[in-house]
Amino acid sequence: MKFLLLCFISCSFFASADIYKCEKNGVVSFTDKPCASSNKEKKPAYITPKYLTFKWGSTACEDLKYWKVAVDNIEAKTSMPFQDTDKHCKYLRENTIVLGVLEKHKYKNIEFGQIQASNGKKYWIELPAVLPITSERTIRPNDWFTDIRDIK
Repeated sequence: MKFLLLCFISCSFFASADIYKCEKNGVVSFTDKPCASSNKEKKPAYITPKYLTFKWGSTACEDLKYWKVAVDNIEAKTSMPFQDTDKHCKYLRENTIVLGVLEKHKYKNIEFGQIQASNGKKYWIELPAVLPITSERTIRPNDWFTDIRDIK
């Protein structure tokens, strides 16, 4: 009995760490350390990323720069605006589980979110394109698998 009580108290202690919401150059991130003094800081945020499933799939890029190029190409009305994303990004299938949203970034009024796949890699997706969220949970699912495929 004492062992169970000790485990409960220990878990409660570790679960109460502060989470800081930091913003730098329009990118929002969450950390367990205070933000650099030049950042906007909201202390503490107490936001825990959740395991999410989105209704729709999306292009998923490890580097946000490929999304920015695509947005610029669409704005310039080029004939193949997604040429770079097709070469360097993957496709996040619909109804697959991800951990997120870890960070958000707005570029030319389009909101992107960083998610983590079950393989440990982080990807940027266009948030409005994948909504609505069809399920969310705070505990890691036993069957966590993120279906990320090559774009062909």
